Amino acid sequence: MIKKSNVITGEDIYGTIPALAKKLKSKKIMLVYDVKAEKAALKIKEFLKDGKFEMFCYILTNGEREKTFEAAGKILAELTKNGFIKTDCVIAVGGGVTGDLCGLVAALYMRGMKYISVPTTVIAACDSSIGGKTAVDFYGKKNIVGTFYDPDYVLCDFNEIEALPESVKKDGEGEILKYALLDKEIFSLVSENAPLGEIIRKCIDYKIRICSKDYFDKGVRHYLNLGHTVAHAAESLSNFKLTHGEAVKSGLKFIVELSVKKGYMPSETGEKCLEFLAAHGVKDFEYSREEIAEVAKSDKKRKGGCVELVLLRDIGEPFVEKVKIEKLGEYYGN
Repeated sequence: MIKKSNVITGEDIYGTIPALAKKLKSKKIMLVYDVKAEKAALKIKEFLKDGKFEMFCYILTNGEREKTFEAAGKILAELTKNGFIKTDCVIAVGGGVTGDLCGLVAALYMRGMKYISVPTTVIAACDSSIGGKTAVDFYGKKNIVGTFYDPDYVLCDFNEIEALPESVKKDGEGEILKYALLDKEIFSLVSENAPLGEIIRKCIDYKIRICSKDYFDKGVRHYLNLGHTVAHAAESLSNFKLTHGEAVKSGLKFIVELSVKKGYMPSETGEKCLEFLAAHGVKDFEYSREEIAEVAKSDKKRKGGCVELVLLRDIGEPFVEKVKIEKLGEYYGN
């Protein structure tokens, strides 16, 4: 599990990357970046030039559709062709897709090479860059193939996050709203419109605490899946045209309503949560509960004949309910 001290947050911090790469004893750098994060990547590239590293670049241009074995294979081929060794470094610059893909590449190449993650979206900064999960989508199923592999360092520059288009920041709210329902302090911060950097730091702290207790996702880390089982199903149904952030937002609404319907959450608490979500533009899924249930049956959180759903008793009080696969549609619908 990555140490909290190796998660570096602040403003204008990319200039520290060459020193971090030298600390890792890296001679060659593979800079992998999403085309949408080109501005940040070029800044980092300029800083690295002063460190006299041998530089290579790989650009991702197709979002979630590029989170595949084929893309991973192409990056691995470049690493092999250019003689990278274990102490050389992959630097991922972009959102969750870039981090998930590069994390898997770093884990697979020579059974583990050096890896620095530079999240440039809200979702990646507060969630997917922390905790070591790597994955690609496969056969239309989101994140169905992956492993655990931590970056050596994570760098989150709040100036880059604040400079994102409002539409991108809005999409990133999905993970922040999840943390708000999982933690009363974060709920208060979001409700009070605290600075985005402060909220992201609190989300990072929460995730590090949870993952330190349950790195391999066998217990309390399941709570971080709040809203995600149904969200991933909706993303698959949309052929990934629905963004992860929007899917998670709708997934949270779905789960709050389900928690109230099943009698776990008091109706007044449910109303408070739904008003909170509505204030952030959260909408219902466009898919029926039956459609979502059918796809959710293959969710990676499935164990044996059950899907594990994270529900809520209160803000900050999640729990896991196991639902038999054949009963999932009925459970969602009644």
